[in-house]
Amino acid sequence: MKKLFAILMSIMMIACFMPTMAFAATPTEIVAGNDGQIKVSGSFADGGTIATGAVTFPEREYQAAPAVLTVTIENTTNAEISKLAVAIDGQGFEPTQPLKKTLAAKVDETVESTTFTVTPKTDLSAGEHTATVKIVKSDDTSGNPLATFTVSFKVTKKKVTVPTAKKGLVYDGNSQTGVEVAQGSDGIYTLTGNTGTDAKEDYSATATLTDSTNYEWEIESGNTSADQTIPWSIAKKNPEAKDFTFSEPDKLTYDGVAKEAKVALKSDYTGAGGVKVKYYKDDKEVPAADVKDPGTYTVKIDVGDGTNFNPANAVNDPKWTFTIVDERGATANVANNAISGHYDVCHKCIDQGVREQRL
Repeated sequence: MKKLFAILMSIMMIACFMPTMAFAATPTEIVAGNDGQIKVSGSFADGGTIATGAVTFPEREYQAAPAVLTVTIENTTNAEISKLAVAIDGQGFEPTQPLKKTLAAKVDETVESTTFTVTPKTDLSAGEHTATVKIVKSDDTSGNPLATFTVSFKVTKKKVTVPTAKKGLVYDGNSQTGVEVAQGSDGIYTLTGNTGTDAKEDYSATATLTDSTNYEWEIESGNTSADQTIPWSIAKKNPEAKDFTFSEPDKLTYDGVAKEAKVALKSDYTGAGGVKVKYYKDDKEVPAADVKDPGTYTVKIDVGDGTNFNPANAVNDPKWTFTIVDERGATANVANNAISGHYDVCHKCIDQGVREQRL
């Protein structure tokens, strides 16, 4: 009995002095833009209590680069730790490998360690993502981890600025774009109703997100995924002489008939109001019915309000002139029918001469 008792006491004393595991999983907060740190320290002896912890990554917008978690495994005992590996249960996170396969025993208070990182993938969709990180023995088929901790990461929708309308568009006869996709936003949203040709105050473009799962409009209130309406406009054009074609009268020899110049809107444009041609001679306006006397005339136009043009008065080009000449090719200030009367007198003289010769 004494021998048996001595054996039992020896076993109990050995058990009392066996080293126990001294894990300490100590997660620390991950600061945005900086690496977070977590240490998992202990002897990693079989049968010990599993070290546990939890780490939450700071929120990130969709496609933004996330923070990195650096994990340090420390051997705090005098026993060698061998054949370590890392496993991650869950989608969306990835470790860097390899770990040191063996951690040497502590010597002279020096702690042998190895590190790896845990990083959320950059292509994660908006939402909550969670995984479990396990430190295991690579030759252990039991599946029991030596240490474990959870990591979580929230991806928020990326804010998208609602496109704005161009300012200062004026009718020019061509199709114009009133709202454009912002630089760097190709493929994030589409635009409809953002082009037009005619002058109009109430054009309306619609912006539609192509991926409302990961993007949202940056607006103060309302549905951040709904289509956004952007009003835009094209202003009427002020008439200019270059917008019109000028044609002088067909016949510029005095014949007692009023001459008519023509001014018409060029074919590149539409939507001008009525065009009234006005004549000036010696800086004085001449009624259209009196544009028949020899001399040089200047043409100006008044333009009425139209769908694409504003009204305007006295639109003029210095080239818009024409000259009525007499039958002798002279430019004259001859009043009324003086030339016609000269013609009649000469005609009578000729007739009289012919009759006298016949006698």
